[in-house]
Amino acid sequence: LDFELNIEENGRNSLENAYIKAEAYHEKTKIPTLGMDVSLILEELPEDKQIGTHIRRINGKYLTDKESIEYYTNLTKEYGKKDLAKACGCYDYPAPDDQPDFVKQYSAYYKTKRGYHKRSVNSNEGWVLQSQPAWMNTKILVHPEDLKNAVLIVHGEKAHSRYMGEDTFKKLKGDNKELVIVPSATHTDLYDGGNHSYIPFDKIDSFFKKNL
Repeated sequence: LDFELNIEENGRNSLENAYIKAEAYHEKTKIPTLGMDVSLILEELPEDKQIGTHIRRINGKYLTDKESIEYYTNLTKEYGKKDLAKACGCYDYPAPDDQPDFVKQYSAYYKTKRGYHKRSVNSNEGWVLQSQPAWMNTKILVHPEDLKNAVLIVHGEKAHSRYMGEDTFKKLKGDNKELVIVPSATHTDLYDGGNHSYIPFDKIDSFFKKNL
């Protein structure tokens, strides 16, 4: 698209900023739009100097590429024994009350014995920032109607990601495709069964026996 919008990202967190950007570009283009935003936290940096959602806006000013490099270079020289950038790591459990339900669910999984591991990126510092664009450019669901193999899609009834499976299922062709919505289950409940053995192993087993 041959244009760029100057959007005021005044959300309280990365999720709200992603919504703000997506809504603005959708209003301009009238096409489905995905928004993405990250927060930046630097180890050893004092609380009053933490970047958070204001990665390019420092003290109210939007920095150019040159100014950004200079600013962060000076920060790491001043404070930096470490210069780890964090993106998408979970809040300590329990997550703050003002966070969306799915954020609280991730915290309840990755920050407790259910899913914590000392080398897990979600349990600790989060993903390397540079790894995210690759996912955004991997268009794995562009033509699901071309799949001839059997497909079983399983989602929790209360999963924030449920719409992804339902939208994909609508595009699939053939009578060897099934969609299973597990009552009351969240996204992370299907990682380990949650507290009610939510994973439908019987259904998965019967589907495999029928189609493999």
